Amino acid sequence: MKAFVPLAALMLASLCVPASGEAPTDKRIFVDTRGSAAQAAARLEGQAGRDALLLSRIASAPWLTDGTPETVQAKVRDIVDRAARNGQVPVLVAYNIPFRDCALYSAGGAADGEA
Repeated sequence: MKAFVPLAALMLASLCVPASGEAPTDKRIFVDTRGSAAQAAARLEGQAGRDALLLSRIASAPWLTDGTPETVQAKVRDIVDRAARNGQVPVLVAYNIPFRDCALYSAGGAADGEA
């Protein structure tokens, strides 16, 4: 059951994108103004920059893919604290977990529980 949590988080985040392509008006899901889309918007130009800017205004889930437990904890705490200050709910994807892909095609993840 735990293996489905990241997938469920992604599915929830995808429901926040309306068919019109406009930024959603539902403000309950946290929009990270420091996320990867915002970072890309700051360095891209032209249509790519405008596209990244639009994406940066849509709630999405940051993927926790690597780092020490302390670094990940600090990142999560930062995101959760900023979301709480805005009265919003953050959605996070824990991806660097032990035995994440059961050694199939995209085998990866943490080597063990300690990692």
